[in-house]
Amino acid sequence: MRRIISFVACSLLAFAANALDFIVYTSDAYLYCTILSREECTVEVSYASAKSDKFGEDSIDVVIPETVTYDGQEYTVTVLTGIYDSYTRSITIPKTIVQIGENHVENLKVYISDLAAWCKVKREGDRREGSIAEIYLNGEPLKTVVIPDDMTELDDFFFWNYKGIKQVIIPDNVSKLGKAVFYGCGSITSIDFGNGITEIPDGGNGLMERCTKLEKVTFGSALTKIGKHAFFFSGIKEVELPPSVKEIGDYAFSCSGLTTLPNLENVETIGTGAFGKCGFTSLDFSNWPTTKIDDQLFYDCHSLASLNLGDKITEIGNKAFEQCYLLASLTIPKNIKKIGMSAFIYGDALTSLTIESENCYIANKAFAGCDKLASITCTSMTPPRMGGSDVFEDVIFPKAKLYVPKGAGDAYGKANVWANFADIIEVDMGGDEPTEYEPEDLNHDGDINTADITHIYNRILYGKNYKE
Repeated sequence: MRRIISFVACSLLAFAANALDFIVYTSDAYLYCTILSREECTVEVSYASAKSDKFGEDSIDVVIPETVTYDGQEYTVTVLTGIYDSYTRSITIPKTIVQIGENHVENLKVYISDLAAWCKVKREGDRREGSIAEIYLNGEPLKTVVIPDDMTELDDFFFWNYKGIKQVIIPDNVSKLGKAVFYGCGSITSIDFGNGITEIPDGGNGLMERCTKLEKVTFGSALTKIGKHAFFFSGIKEVELPPSVKEIGDYAFSCSGLTTLPNLENVETIGTGAFGKCGFTSLDFSNWPTTKIDDQLFYDCHSLASLNLGDKITEIGNKAFEQCYLLASLTIPKNIKKIGMSAFIYGDALTSLTIESENCYIANKAFAGCDKLASITCTSMTPPRMGGSDVFEDVIFPKAKLYVPKGAGDAYGKANVWANFADIIEVDMGGDEPTEYEPEDLNHDGDINTADITHIYNRILYGKNYKE
């Protein structure tokens, strides 16, 4: 009888504020009933297994009836205080229920007879404890959920961890979504948000977070904001945003299956890490809506091999392209004025770097971990300013070639960090590509002759500042 005592104790905790009025016995459970209204003849119930003394029974199927009878009076069951019995395999919820407490059971099967009534049930307490493996509507697995036309909002965690649903349709009458409404719904493949939704809310747990099979998302024309973590760790591979979207929150699409960027022309704010850990192979910022690539925006995009920063970007945020392992070459265009801390840290494949900006600040550790860098070309006569001594890995200084404009070698040779390069080579930057001269062509006139001997003599006589 130890199990029944624990179940009863757990169930009766829900009745702490109200006296237990009577108990009803069914074939599967004991129903503990508290009268809510004698005038309306309504009760709330909790339950415990009626098979608890049969230790061979590892799971139970509970049927909550629409009505119960006590002392000759029939009462309608309107409140279920919670689902606490961990041995519950399935539970049948009548359409008379208007409120349910917490569910503490994993992989629960729920049987209902009225979808509209089920959607309107008020959920109390923290709904994040258990999970619902499957919902059955009139005996058939529920695969498509159409929110009723007379509902205007969905509460926090409304469909938390429902496993069987494949399609969700939210009509235009719904104007508000709670937090993490569809979190962990691992079977959902498509969702239509309707034209009433203006915001997908922020949340530590995102609205569609961990919907790993999500393939298609249709947004309504009124949507202005996609909140934090909204599609974090979802399966979505592409998405089309309506022109009305102005804000994308932190980590909104991070760790998702995105392989192409959505249209962002009208977006004004993009949060930290919004597209981190996605499957992009190339990115083009020619039409980027803002002048900054925000912090961690494309962190851990391990498939990224091609990057065009365009002519609008002026700032690259901290860790913006952290651990983009396949990026082999990179050009920082003239418009870039700041490269943030650790912006390209751990770029394992990066071998070639060109910095065209004439007034660029490079924060510390911007290229730390890029130990395969073999060629760095700076087209500015003035060395880019460094924000610390660890912008590059020390290992590259003795082996990487630093190409600078003709006549700028001395300035780079005296500049912080740049002076650490053992091989600073002056080249002609006049063409489309820097021209590298033969080592013996000491005066860089394109010929190897006696003029080179004169040049080195004058350099010895007059020092590095000597010019032809």
